[in-house]
Amino acid sequence: MVSRDVSFEIWYKKKHLFYTIKDQKNVAALRRVVADLFKIQDVFQLAWKPVEKWIKLDDKRKLSSCEFQPEGTKFSPPIQLFLLFPGQLEPDVEPLSQPPPIPEVMRNEEPQQE
Repeated sequence: MVSRDVSFEIWYKKKHLFYTIKDQKNVAALRRVVADLFKIQDVFQLAWKPVEKWIKLDDKRKLSSCEFQPEGTKFSPPIQLFLLFPGQLEPDVEPLSQPPPIPEVMRNEEPQQE
């Protein structure tokens, strides 16, 4: 079986981490990397929400078996993962800030003709 790279966008509060790992690694390996990079010592699980329901990822599963992307897909955007701590049903994620509106002088608008 050919090993492929899988890219993730991992959310934790206001932080985002982009990370690429081989799909033959297991979820526990990715979780260890996330814990190191976010400097988290608490117990947590990685979760994703492909449709309506949160799915907690089992540490023993290989990333290739988690069905993040269909077999044969050459490119896909990063898969969004979230951290769930014991007792949480929803991840603790704060929305990203919105950029300020573009000043009028910089807008590319056509003058209105009457």
